[in-house]
Amino acid sequence: MQKYEDEPLVAAVLTPYLPDIKDEDGEATQSGLQRTFETLWKLIQAGQEKNWRYDQLQSDPDRLRLLKGLDHKPGLKWEVLGLGDNQGKSPDSVRSKEAKLPQAGVLAAGASNPEWVKAMDGGKVPYAWAAGYEADVPESGDESWQRVPALYFFQHDRQVKLDAGWRDDDHPAFAVPSSRE
Repeated sequence: MQKYEDEPLVAAVLTPYLPDIKDEDGEATQSGLQRTFETLWKLIQAGQEKNWRYDQLQSDPDRLRLLKGLDHKPGLKWEVLGLGDNQGKSPDSVRSKEAKLPQAGVLAAGASNPEWVKAMDGGKVPYAWAAGYEADVPESGDESWQRVPALYFFQHDRQVKLDAGWRDDDHPAFAVPSSRE
């Protein structure tokens, strides 16, 4: 087992991957990906006094999907995440076939560690892209699937925020967390 003592922004996170909800005929009425995303956001909100979400960031299958090569297998999974990895890099710059980019794990880290979220300052504790997701925000006029969910805490108004930024944004305040195992 690799040791992470010198890396304070490495965390073991128990991530739920919820199953689809199906109707009487066995047809999915809500995808597990959507349920997981929304449930984890609600848990993040519960751990913070104030919150905001970009209203165009929706979780239905036409608006949110996993990056190619990633899957959503229902169950609980321990994930070791480097929450400060790739600070200042864009999600696009670290995406590759070899990259292990978390999606629900980033949100699970925020849900299970509200103090980590409150400590986000865009410097020593960077904001986090959930780069394993791709978001489509058609109302913005940009090409399809150009956005990535972002979790951050705005210190000025003490508010957790769930936003959708450009996948090629290499803002120095954001990290692209990676899965370590």
